[in-house]
Amino acid sequence: MKDFLSYLRSQQLCQVLQIWLKIGIVLSLLSTALTFSCGRCKLDECPDPGVCTGSLTEDACGCCFQCARVENETCGGQFGLLGRCDEGLVCYITPEHGQPITGQETGICRGKLHVTLTL
Repeated sequence: MKDFLSYLRSQQLCQVLQIWLKIGIVLSLLSTALTFSCGRCKLDECPDPGVCTGSLTEDACGCCFQCARVENETCGGQFGLLGRCDEGLVCYITPEHGQPITGQETGICRGKLHVTLTL
């Protein structure tokens, strides 16, 4: 009986340790997924934006130039990685009803007049 109780305790301890290990893995993955680092700006490593429909704008790190998003293109997103809208446009987001605005939402570039009329 004593051996059986020792066995049960060791099994419970293993289960608790497995749960803590899983929690640690999830927290580690979340911290990695929620961070973004620009590093040092190296202009010679910036990609050529090519021919743009709109104007040029800075990337999320403020180092390289990229094509500004034009009307009806996606914008914003986590850390602004989906790009910035061209002049005269705003990144229009539509969060789910009751959800807070975090600044990480994906939006659509719209004309300022369009956004004013739909609010």
